[in-house]
Order: sequence, then structure tokens, then C-alpha cells
Amino acid sequence: MSFTLRHAIIHELLKEQYMDIDDKKKYNLRTKELDCNSPIVIKLSQELIQKYGKKYSIVTYGSFDTDKIRRGKFPDAFQKYHSLKRKTKQAFIDLSVLVMNELATKASEIKSSSGGYILFLDYSYNKNSYLVIAMIKQKDALTITDNLNLEELLSIDLSKIHQATRINCTHYSQTLASKNDDDLYLSFVSSATDGNTSGYFITALGCQKNTTASKMTKNLIKSSVAFFKNDTEIKKYANDFKDELIKYLTYCCEEKQMATLEQVISKARHILERLGFQKSNQKADELLERLNSDSINISAAFNVNKNALNSIVKVKLENDDYTINFTRKLLGTTEAHKIFFDEKKGKYGKLIFDLDEITNKNLKEILKNL
Repeated sequence: MSFTLRHAIIHELLKEQYMDIDDKKKYNLRTKELDCNSPIVIKLSQELIQKYGKKYSIVTYGSFDTDKIRRGKFPDAFQKYHSLKRKTKQAFIDLSVLVMNELATKASEIKSSSGGYILFLDYSYNKNSYLVIAMIKQKDALTITDNLNLEELLSIDLSKIHQATRINCTHYSQTLASKNDDDLYLSFVSSATDGNTSGYFITALGCQKNTTASKMTKNLIKSSVAFFKNDTEIKKYANDFKDELIKYLTYCCEEKQMATLEQVISKARHILERLGFQKSNQKADELLERLNSDSINISAAFNVNKNALNSIVKVKLENDDYTINFTRKLLGTTEAHKIFFDEKKGKYGKLIFDLDEITNKNLKEILKNL
């Protein structure tokens, strides 16, 4: 992978769960950066980056809170750091210390919160720049000395990473330039598997989860169906998957419950298994990675937008003389479809309907009275 580590540092937030934080000893801070050329530091950084947004570390997307009071000091401090032409070591350290103060303040307000090692990374990967802030509690993954040096690195299991926030600095710059509030440049990972990222870590960084349900609903359907259609091995299963996906999203909408990527992926796997595809687990994992990526931005859990769903599921044709509503999947350009559009007939083409028995009878009754 194309990876460059520019800055790295680790601090320790000192708080025991259900205990008050000690204002005189709330954290253990490094005064110098980690060595970005160290094999241990590079390996840790790369492993975290490679697993971020993959299986067992599904992310939730969002942006900085726009409320000036609620969002705290970090968003403005990050913007100042981001705007620097030359991001010095000291500027990076200062930003990390500000975060530690914000974390300590928020953690002190929540009895159930606890501390841990906070890792900060400033890096570029595949032409994008990122800042990652991650809380690590997995004691068997790292050996950290009293001076906060990394002495040994074993495999990091991101399902045990307590919290992580990643800012796509490239997308952040584009958002500032376009002033598009729907752009999502932040993502969060937590130990929770249902998309409910824990409180104080996200709040301390002035972040808010994405609320653009309409965009996310459309992106999920469009991108997941395209994934099937563009893969020659599973292309023939695309319509079966789309029917199952629409059914699930409709249920979530009607029951007013959040849709989850976990359930979407589960249904994709089930469809492939039921239809006899041998590599269902592999394809399901690939679909998850695609949907949960920075380019698609589907969060771990989200509300389904009814209008966005209907715009994809249903077709409405109307003019001054008639209004026709029907399910989109009925429409096609061959006589095999229940609603067949024949472009060669009439001035602008004709819709030909394959009627069911009851509709046929009703229509005949109407015709009798003409």
C-alpha cells in the first residue's frame, strides 16, 4: 500500500471505571513524538489502517458538530493544524495534548468511562491524508514502557479497539471548499458492534454522527446492487439480492428501526448461500469493505429515508390526463416483464400491462360503462 507516516505519538489517559478522575494526575503525556521510522511504530500504524473499516470494525460516518458550544475546542484546533503549510512536530504534539485535555474533561463527567492509551497518527495513504485518534486497551497487543515507548507489537484485533476516530483530511478540504454539509469526512469505530459508538470519546472531539438518511439510503441500494452486477461471478444473483434488500429496508422504514450494515451483509451472504454460490463469505466481506469505505460512506447503522426508498422502489408517471404508480421491478423492455415499454409503438412508445385476474375483471366492468 502507498503509505507515509508523518507524525505519531501516544499518551495515556488515567481514569479507572466508576472512579473520579484525579485532576492532578489525569494523564501521562509523551513530550516527544514516536519515531516514525521505527519498524514497530510503522507496523502498528499499518495494521490499524489496513483493518479500519473491515470486518469486525464497521465504521459510522459523520462530521464536526456545527454548534460552537457543544463541539468544544478540537474542531477549531484541528482546522488550524490542517491549514498549516508545514505541520511541525510541535504543532502535532500541541494538538494531541489539547485532545487529551478534552478527553479528560468529558471522561470526568461520565462515571462509567475509563482511560487507556491514546494513539495519534498523521499519515497519507492511497493519495489521501488522514488523522487518526485511537484508544487502545488491548494489553496483550502492546508493551508500553513508563516513558510511553512501544517495545513490542503483536497482532492488533480491531474488534477490541475501544474507540477510534479518523479524519479524512483530503475530504475535509473538499468540504470546506464546496461548503457541502452532506460531505462526510469523519468516521468512528468503537467496541460496540451495532453502530452505537460510545459517548465521551466522540463528544470530546466535537463530532456528530451522519444524519443524511436520504443520501445513505440511495447510496446503499445503488452501490450494493452495482457490486453484484459488476462482479461476473455473482452478477446473476443481483436481482435476488436487490429484492431481499428492498424488503429489509421497507421493513425498517415501516417499523421505524435503524437499518444495519450487519443485516445487509448477512442477507447478501444468505442469498448467495441459498442459491448455491460457494464463496459467499468472501463476497460478503468484500461487499462490507466496499459499502463501509470512504468512497461510499455507509455507516454501521442508519435511518431509512422513506422518500429515498420509494424513489428507487416505485415509479410514478403522470400528466394532465393520468397518474400511474407501480413497483419499479415490474418494468422492462421485453414482453417477459409485467409492464413492458415498447419504444417502437406509438409516437413516443407504449406501456403494455400484463394484468392479473382481478384487475382484468375490474377493467372489463369499467369498459362496459363507457
